[in-house]
Amino acid sequence: MIKRFLRRWLFLDAIRHNVNRTRGLLSLCVTASRPRALSVQALKNIVADGTAWRATSGDPQLCLSSTGLQVRGLCLVQLSIAVKQPLVRASLYFDTGRGYFESQATHVVFRSGERAWVQIYLPLSARRLRLDPCDVQGPVRILAVEVTPLGLSATLRHVFRERMERGPLRARGLARLRRGLGLTESTDYEQFLRATEPALASVRKPVTQHIETFGRKPTISIIMPTWNTDPDLLEKAVASVRAQVYPHWQLCIADDASTLTATRECLKKLAASDRRITLSWCEDNVGISAASNQALATAEGEFVGFLDHDDELSPLALYHVAAELDRQPGLDLIYSDEDKLDDRGRRVEPHLKPAWNPELLHGQNYITHLAVYRTQIVRELGGLRSECDGSQDHDLALRFEKIADPAKVRHIPVVLYHWRAVEGSTAVARDAKDYAHGAGERALRDRFSGDEQARVGKGEIPLTYRVDYGLPTPAPKLSVIIPTRDGYAHASRCLQSILDKTVYPDYEILLIDNQSRDPETLDWLTRCRELKSVRVLEFDQAFNYSAINNFAAAQARGEILLLLNDDTEVITPDWMSEMASLALRPDVGAVGAKLHYPDGSIQHAGVALGIGGVAGHTHWRFSEDAVGYLGRLKVRQAVSAVTAACLAVSREKFLAVGGLNETNLAIAFNDVDLCLKLSEAGFRNVWTPFARLYHHESISRGAEDTPEKMDRFRLESDWMKARWGNLLDADPFYHRCFSRTAQDMSLAPRPQPYRPWEGQW
Repeated sequence: MIKRFLRRWLFLDAIRHNVNRTRGLLSLCVTASRPRALSVQALKNIVADGTAWRATSGDPQLCLSSTGLQVRGLCLVQLSIAVKQPLVRASLYFDTGRGYFESQATHVVFRSGERAWVQIYLPLSARRLRLDPCDVQGPVRILAVEVTPLGLSATLRHVFRERMERGPLRARGLARLRRGLGLTESTDYEQFLRATEPALASVRKPVTQHIETFGRKPTISIIMPTWNTDPDLLEKAVASVRAQVYPHWQLCIADDASTLTATRECLKKLAASDRRITLSWCEDNVGISAASNQALATAEGEFVGFLDHDDELSPLALYHVAAELDRQPGLDLIYSDEDKLDDRGRRVEPHLKPAWNPELLHGQNYITHLAVYRTQIVRELGGLRSECDGSQDHDLALRFEKIADPAKVRHIPVVLYHWRAVEGSTAVARDAKDYAHGAGERALRDRFSGDEQARVGKGEIPLTYRVDYGLPTPAPKLSVIIPTRDGYAHASRCLQSILDKTVYPDYEILLIDNQSRDPETLDWLTRCRELKSVRVLEFDQAFNYSAINNFAAAQARGEILLLLNDDTEVITPDWMSEMASLALRPDVGAVGAKLHYPDGSIQHAGVALGIGGVAGHTHWRFSEDAVGYLGRLKVRQAVSAVTAACLAVSREKFLAVGGLNETNLAIAFNDVDLCLKLSEAGFRNVWTPFARLYHHESISRGAEDTPEKMDRFRLESDWMKARWGNLLDADPFYHRCFSRTAQDMSLAPRPQPYRPWEGQW
């Protein structure tokens, strides 16, 4: 009763304090309305063909409504599109005045000619709506495009659920609720920059003094190929290098046979302006990789970085690199965060990256810029490869990853590179360069050319990939461990889904009965004993999740252990194969699956340290088809921990780290502790979106709601903090500037400073 009253009061107070914004919302989505047909106009790569359309490339784009959008808030868009393929993959984008961005896209896959419905939230600032009707060339028939505003009530529920319920309310009260409703923008990027980036004038002196203390001051050569570059943008790019506070740099420019006189004259002027700039000319147009290699040949620095001819560096970019090299002289690769410059020069769309993450790199080029390599290694790798033009930087990173020592790679958690979002650039849209994806696939195939089992394919969204790491022949036995107690209703569904859907060739199921008393459950367990692939084991002690699983692991016959909750249900038939192929990799520890609530929303997409105090799930309650933070829900990646609701690990590694902690962590955090022990032993924990299950855990179940449970939870939380200490506040795979209260990888209201000149690393 009290909780309900407080929530109502806080909601009303938030409304009162945001009158202007609220009035706008009320005026645009007071009530739900009937479907409205939208006009369709060609925007890009599609032309009218009689009564239909014809896509001229794999990226056709249509503008919906020529007079501007007349709806806002939560809307339901109905689509019916017919193409030559049996399945249609359509995408919806909105423009708030800064262009269309992949991070704001909503994707839907449906059968050609049939109707599909996609829910999209249009903010008040939305001006235009774009439809990418398919991802193939050829005839396209638009049968229906209708939009239905769902009304103010649905809009507020959506915003509240998506932004508020990702983290519990607790005592954060009014400010948290305002953010949850989207009525304030307390963590927007501009405020983030003000909080994290001090004025250059105020730090120039202490930074310069810090540079003087460096034991080594290596020269860093910046490689920049050019071709018919806009002189204004070219001057800005070069100016950003000349503005570096760290003075020991070289700018190596190679012009790829520009035909514009203005570009060539600008280059000559810039080369004459600073002796640290070297300029060479390609006789023929040889492409970005060959031109970069020509610039690389003139590099004199111990390290080389790469700068596109229309992008910009932060004035402190090379200082941060040099500071890391002073602290860790043996580094071979240093990379930073990045953002984009829109057509007005404003900084938007920050890309805050994780630490070294090979699985993520196999799925997408997350390193991109700024990347600074040891020059000798780049030359030994043969520089950039022309056959991978369009993804040449991804190809270089993949070839480096194959030989890399992870201890010699460092991520700087600071935005040091500004990627200019110009028309035709992959900075504008991930699928703007069609050839880039093919080049990326080629790079990955070459990366795994010596692995006969590996197969490379397209990912679920543009410029992402899926590597099938494969299984040995024969596949090793896998032991599925399922604890249960009086759980016939859900445990029987779990077991049946495994038996009906799983395609893995060799597995056993261990049902661990923990003192069941329910007659129906006991009868079902008796019948299970007759199944060839199932063993029923008795654990006749008080419930201790860690002890139950350790007990089962000791009796398992499989090379791989798969811990599984009895309230899960298989979705993807190859889930076990996917998890086993990862768990068998020598450098991988625990493997976690993508878990969904029964309504399709996401329950588990990896665990981040520090959320809620100890650890919490990322992307919690995101929609089933959401792409996540910069596509992270669609690609594999290393994470600090995964949930034991569905966790695979080799039996050897599990036993080597002592299994689950049954003494101190009987109920909570035992999976996180296991993963951290595996990390401590030198293994990476990996989450995969390609193994999917339902987790029928109650969304509204609540946390520890009795005094006994609360005391136990507190003791286990305290033990985790004592055991793992500062690591809980420094998750290498969850950016230090992400919120520790929300679970959506949003910016923290008070981000941690990163100021080496003050000793804050």
